[in-house]
Amino acid sequence: MSPTTAYGWMSFDWPAVGTLVSNPSWFVCKDNGSPNGEVNGPHPTRWLYTQTDTGAWGWVSDNQVPSETDSVEYC
Repeated sequence: MSPTTAYGWMSFDWPAVGTLVSNPSWFVCKDNGSPNGEVNGPHPTRWLYTQTDTGAWGWVSDNQVPSETDSVEYC
């Protein structure tokens, strides 16, 4: 996983709060928000809540996570 930006809410319109670079990463929960850039994928509005490697808490687009996230609980 390349460095991924985390946002203050489930939208690219919100300010970035940190960066996620670790692999593997962990996620507290998932939820549906604004479109995440995954046009033809199974989760076009899914976002994952996590603590970034820079220490901030934020939302990462499911589109940026290479593994399946169905097992992550909803927030």
